[in-house]
Amino acid sequence: MKIQPETAKNIRTSVIFLSLTAGMFFLIFKFGLYGAVKISEFLQKNQPGYEETPLDSFLPAPQFFSVIEATNSGQFPIGGYGPANKEISITLNGVEDQSLPVNSEGKFEGFLDLYLGVNSFYAETKDFSGNKSAKSETQTIFYSNTPPFIEIVEPAPDSVIKNNPNIVLKGKTDSSSKVSINDHLVPVEPDGSFAYSTKLAKGDNLFKIISIDPAQNRTQKEFMLQFRP
Repeated sequence: MKIQPETAKNIRTSVIFLSLTAGMFFLIFKFGLYGAVKISEFLQKNQPGYEETPLDSFLPAPQFFSVIEATNSGQFPIGGYGPANKEISITLNGVEDQSLPVNSEGKFEGFLDLYLGVNSFYAETKDFSGNKSAKSETQTIFYSNTPPFIEIVEPAPDSVIKNNPNIVLKGKTDSSSKVSINDHLVPVEPDGSFAYSTKLAKGDNLFKIISIDPAQNRTQKEFMLQFRP
């Protein structure tokens, strides 16, 4: 009886499958399940054309929550998402700073001790064997604890204004700051100068100038101008 080519192919496939199954049972019986798995991995890695998949492809890079651009606090809270029950390695200004655990919900939280000036940091997922994922997006935050300056250019504080009640109050501050005068927001020019037009009432007029920089450092000045018609 002549066997069809397709039937012969199926028979060969079945024989190979049965041989592999028998071989696996033998390895398990001889070396145990763990040993059989290790031998199988060894044989697979030594096959021609085998390429090992990088470990970091199995460890997703963490993601930070949104980070503000500047702060006046040396201890800055951070947090984000990562693979549940893994660790997050934080690198600050090029130096590995700390490791934070990821909880069962996939969240991590902690604090960074910042240096004055610009601080750059990123995160990597780390497993318990020390393998790391690709880096997260690098975050940058500016730390400053120095309040902005305020200089009153004209008119001089506590001066007496006569005849004309209409004045332009001029001053200077840090160019990156926001200025308000008596609760009115005043534009700040690139050179840090600002100007505020107002009309004086008869007698004493109180002015309160507040300057706040991007790190939320705050300076306030108050002074009087007296108007005599």
